[in-house]
Amino acid sequence: MALQSLNFRNSITKLSFTPGLLAGAITLCCGVTASLLLPASGIRAALVGSTVGAAGVTILRKRQEQDVKQIVETHLESYLGVINGEVITLKNQFQQLQDQVKAPAQIQIAQPQIKPQPVIKAKISSQSSSQSSHADNTQSTNVADLIAWLNTRNVKVESAHEFLPIDDIFDNLAVILGENYTILEPLHYQIIKSLQTGRKFSFNLANSSQKSVSLCTQFCQNLHNQSLLDSYYYDKKQKVIHAAPQIGKAEITQFLNGGWFERFVYKKVTQLLTAQGLQYQYLRNPQIVFQNGDKFELDLLFLVNNELIWIECKSGQQSSSALKSYCERRRKLAVPKEKAFLVGLKLSDVQIASWTELWDITVTNSNDFLKRIRSAVRCSTDS
Repeated sequence: MALQSLNFRNSITKLSFTPGLLAGAITLCCGVTASLLLPASGIRAALVGSTVGAAGVTILRKRQEQDVKQIVETHLESYLGVINGEVITLKNQFQQLQDQVKAPAQIQIAQPQIKPQPVIKAKISSQSSSQSSHADNTQSTNVADLIAWLNTRNVKVESAHEFLPIDDIFDNLAVILGENYTILEPLHYQIIKSLQTGRKFSFNLANSSQKSVSLCTQFCQNLHNQSLLDSYYYDKKQKVIHAAPQIGKAEITQFLNGGWFERFVYKKVTQLLTAQGLQYQYLRNPQIVFQNGDKFELDLLFLVNNELIWIECKSGQQSSSALKSYCERRRKLAVPKEKAFLVGLKLSDVQIASWTELWDITVTNSNDFLKRIRSAVRCSTDS
């Protein structure tokens, strides 16, 4: 392109010099001719010669402008062709760079967006090493016995939850919320409401005890540190929390809406079994298939002393049809009633007593489930 620019300037320069020389020559020739033809009138001859010379210069300048225009158009077309070629080359290079970084970028983006309840389509035995490396010391190194126990009941396990690094974050937050739910429930309700409306919320602690203020502010700070809250500010003077949850993150919404309760129960049960010094195996969210082809996802399965303990965790209200379905699954799993649990977050003591009496499953709540499971485990060890 530099060479083309130099040629363009040379062409224009040549055109600029040529008319000057020609104008002088034409004026001189016209003047001499007029003097020869009109020798008697020198002034008239000079005027005629100058006029004719000026006309010749005008004609030449007009031609020069046409030539310059033609040269400019020619060179512009050439420049545009070169520029277009360079643009195409740059686009190709940019596309190549995109292709090179596309796959790694997708992997890097996908890693932090880990859902708390994924399901892997793989052999269950392959997940035992990852689970055992993060489980308590008393947990068995694999789930082979648990799978075998289910197979003897003609129950096939297609998949189950695989441990992910983010599980520790969600599980720990679930324990904080579950152990202090009596105090944190109003704040948790406000967060859920904010998730539904997509708006920021304010939570007044002016009339709360110092313990409530401390628990609520610490919990919000923990949520904010782990990016479950998009923003958080505590006005110490007014004693008001101003915050906004993360919107559009399915894993966060699922956790806050009720997924936390299952994690809370899981952590408390594993702590109980560890404290008892018991060997155990477990599956979280196993996808099972019964002999007749019916498929279900269960919440928690534990194998303790070759006895199965099945736990379903529900943070919302339960209908009669749901309870009937749980009873049918219990019979297909061949699990005794005292080892099959439905743990409801907000069920009253009256409800759990009457429902356990009416339905073929042990119904309990967040305050009572550990005592019930401890009793079931003790029966297993005694037998």
